[in-house]
Amino acid sequence: MSTDANDAFGLTITGLKRHAHAAALGPIRFILESLAWLNWLLEDPDDKVRRARAYRLTMNAIENVRNVGNTLSRVTSNADHAAQLNSRLAAASDRMKHELLVLADEDGVTIPPTPGSVSKLAERYLSGHGGYLTYALLNSAGAHPGPIRGFMFYGDLETGFTDYDFKHMFDRRAHWTAVAIRLYLDVCDLTAPMLGWPDWDATAAATRRRLQPLADEAEKRHEEPMRRALGRIP
Repeated sequence: MSTDANDAFGLTITGLKRHAHAAALGPIRFILESLAWLNWLLEDPDDKVRRARAYRLTMNAIENVRNVGNTLSRVTSNADHAAQLNSRLAAASDRMKHELLVLADEDGVTIPPTPGSVSKLAERYLSGHGGYLTYALLNSAGAHPGPIRGFMFYGDLETGFTDYDFKHMFDRRAHWTAVAIRLYLDVCDLTAPMLGWPDWDATAAATRRRLQPLADEAEKRHEEPMRRALGRIP
């Protein structure tokens, strides 16, 4: 998960450095979801609890294999190759699930139920990043194309116009860059002890000291147009 979050972070930073683009909200959402799951996975210091939760994450992945096959079967019901592929995916899912349950039994692990949706995890663990509200924004504007996505990123709340000013929009680019950095720093805070990064605490502290005033200013400039627009509402 830390590797995938690192990849998403790189896409966000590289893209926003070059120009303003709402597509950056997608990778930021990925970092946020990774952070939510990592918080759930590692919140308990008991190794037995962590191991059981790791089994649950693995079980979720196995169940997704079957879900992919079910989807293929549903949308391509008339294709012979789809039925064959679905059968193979179902068999693979059943085999992996059986093997995982055998391993869990050998380890004396009871696999816990899924902790709920990502939105619930965000509300529970990510209050410092806006919690459910931030997740809902990124889920709506970061994952799906449509008019609302364009306006939420490029729209001017004061005029109502959508301005695709890709080379500028420095305030929004800075704001979302700061959001991505903060999320990724928290991901690294959780994973650094697991991965044995000896100097991470000093690196993170120095990064946060440099980031904080810039992030605060970026957030202020990003939100000021919204405040002005709301102030004009009768």
